[in-house]
Formats: sequence, structure tokens, C-alpha cells
Amino acid sequence: MSPAIDLFNPTRQTGVALNARMAKGLHASLTYMFAQIGAEIAVDGARASTLMDRLAEGSRESPELYRRHYQLVTDIGAGDLTAANNNLNTMLDLPAAEQTTRVLTPGSGKDGDEALRLLPYFAAEPDTLFEFSAPPSTEAKQATLQITAAMELIERCLPGLAGEIDETIVWVVVASGHAKPNTGVENARFGGGSTFKAYGSVLLNCDPANSVSDRALSIVHEATHNALFAFAPGDGLVENDLQDRFRSPLRRDKRPIEGIYHATFVIARLAYTVRQMMASGRLDRAQREQVEQALPEYRARFNNGMAVLNDHARYTGLGRDAIDQARAHMAGVD
Repeated sequence: MSPAIDLFNPTRQTGVALNARMAKGLHASLTYMFAQIGAEIAVDGARASTLMDRLAEGSRESPELYRRHYQLVTDIGAGDLTAANNNLNTMLDLPAAEQTTRVLTPGSGKDGDEALRLLPYFAAEPDTLFEFSAPPSTEAKQATLQITAAMELIERCLPGLAGEIDETIVWVVVASGHAKPNTGVENARFGGGSTFKAYGSVLLNCDPANSVSDRALSIVHEATHNALFAFAPGDGLVENDLQDRFRSPLRRDKRPIEGIYHATFVIARLAYTVRQMMASGRLDRAQREQVEQALPEYRARFNNGMAVLNDHARYTGLGRDAIDQARAHMAGVD
């Protein structure tokens, strides 16, 4: 039984505990994989032990390790043992993640090539309406400055949540995006993205946000998806069929219950963030007025999401735990 994690009383230790769940889940997957394919893929025992010992301790790992694990599973499923062997050997040489959150521009600077390789994984997420590319350098620099200021704002107003994010989010990747063909949203603008396949990373639009506080809420939004990935990495949050679709509180298109669960929970954490920002006394007048206006909309959207979940969701144990936390918090939001 995993130890309890309170996502509405976040601290740096919350992030450490979430990382540990993901790392130990990866350890279990690789243990099974080595047992199944050990005779077909040469595994260097010493290098494998170094990685496996680290994961067993609940280490903070890079999004590249999680992405390559997903690709390893894909390669094995396709019977491409050469690609699987190459992926595995790269995984065994990857160090643990640095103890800092960095903003990356795909194709530029340290880890820029890996950030570029992440973009198709974000675009391949179910129901993602956008494709992503490396942004122009000027826009990337401006976005990096604004993201840095937004992370500083979170630190000033919500040091506990900032600690969680600092632990769980290794890379913030800035990108340009355009709608996929025939989606009906050709003029829409993407805000951000997350993927279980590259846990520890978030994608943010390189376009300037309306304000630093808007950018801060985008970071919290995507970091909360990562928190949910790690909260229940094994059995997931719901048992519903991914093919069944229902109305969403955040999007016009219908979505699976898992997506509606994520959206509804994210709204609750955004409401938590806004309330804590306002209580901190660290916002200027314009920032306070801006974030305060969001609360009624969050309340309405949360209620809409919960109405769908109440009618249709089949929760796992951890899924019920997390949504009960969200429900308890939103009970105090006017």
C-alpha cells in the first residue's frame, strides 16, 4: 500500500513521494521486462543494477528515461529487438535528473535535442488537437524569461507547491503549435501539454501569456497532470473504457472519463492555487483582481466535471482518494 499523499497540502516532500511512486513503477516494469526478454537482449548486469538500485530508492529521473522506457515497450511489442537493444543501452547510461527545473528550447542548448524528440509524444496524446515544433529563438527567449518570472511568483505565494513542482518537473519545454488538419479548431491556440510517456516534463506555448500570473497558472495546470500520473502510476485513476466519451468541463469535444477526471482535478488545484495566491499577500492589485475573477468559473467547471464523474466514473482506490481530496477542497470555494 502506497503512503498517503495530500495533493492539497503540497510540499517539497509531496514531490519526492510522487517521484518515488513513478520510479518504483518503472523499476517494476523493467524487472518484468528483463525476465521476459533477458535471453533475447543482452543486458549489462552491472549497468542495469546501477539504474535499478536507483529506481528502487525512488529517484528523481529525467523525462528522457521515461520516454525511452515507453519506446522500449513499443519496440519490443513490434518485435524490433535491435531498436529495443539500442534504447535499453541508452537508458542504462542515463544519469539521474539534476536537482533543478530547467526551461528548454527544442533543438537548442543542453538537452535541446531530447526536448525536440519529446514533441511528437506530446502531439500523440489521445485527443490532442495540435502538432508542435521548435519556436523561433526570439520567442523562446521571451517565453523563458516569463516562465522564470512565473515560477518565482509561485515560489513567493505558494512555497509548498513550488517545492512539489521543483521536485516533479525536470523540464519545461517551450514550443510553437498549430492545429492538426480537419480538427475544426484551426484558429485555436494551445496553452500547454503533458504526457505520461515523458513524466517530469511539461510543454508550454512560446507565445507570450497575458500576464505572469496567467503563465504561473499554466505551469500549475500542467504540473498537476504530472502529479496525477505519479499519484496512481499502476492501476490508474479510473477503470472506464477509453473508447467511451462524455462532455468535458474544459473542452468542446467529448473526452474519455480519464480525461474528464484529469480536467476536473486540475480545476480544483487551480482554485487552490488562486486562493493561496490571494491569501499570501504577495500579489499586486492587478494580479489579485485577475486571479480572483477566475474562481467563479473554476467553481462552475468543477461542478460540471463532477456531475459527469458522479454519473459515469468507476474509480480505482487511488482515483477515489484523489478526487475526494479535490471535492473536499472545492467545498470551501464560493
